[in-house]
Amino acid sequence: MHTQKEIGDIIRHEIERFGEDAWFINNGWCHGFAVSLARRLGPDAHIVDSLTRYRNGTFPGHWWVEYCGLHFDAETPEGVSDPRQMQYHRRMRAIADSPEGQDEDDAVREALGHDPVFYGRPAKVQRRSNGGATAEYGPVTHPSARG
Repeated sequence: MHTQKEIGDIIRHEIERFGEDAWFINNGWCHGFAVSLARRLGPDAHIVDSLTRYRNGTFPGHWWVEYCGLHFDAETPEGVSDPRQMQYHRRMRAIADSPEGQDEDDAVREALGHDPVFYGRPAKVQRRSNGGATAEYGPVTHPSARG
């Protein structure tokens, strides 16, 4: 049996191993990520989706892992008891339900109460003297973990 902290660490490691950030994973690669995560967690992990098992209040077409009553994906490594509270579903629902003309980023910030957190995103961008930029990738902490 894995603790929530262990699962979060596993997810962040899988994101790093995947080579893309959580936004990218959850927008086209969520099924493959869920399969990989479920294999790491063992037989108590179940791959679930928003098309068959969890339809009410979730955004269609997403896959994630349910483990010991908690739901995990690349954007929610800390796990939540209700999949409707996963950042992905809240973010996508905010975009879909936002009034015409409202900026999508503003709608998401309003729904989440903060900027979305995408683990694996560049931690900082460094400007080069030739005008180019390089991004240093590093862990991004969830706002609730920032003390």
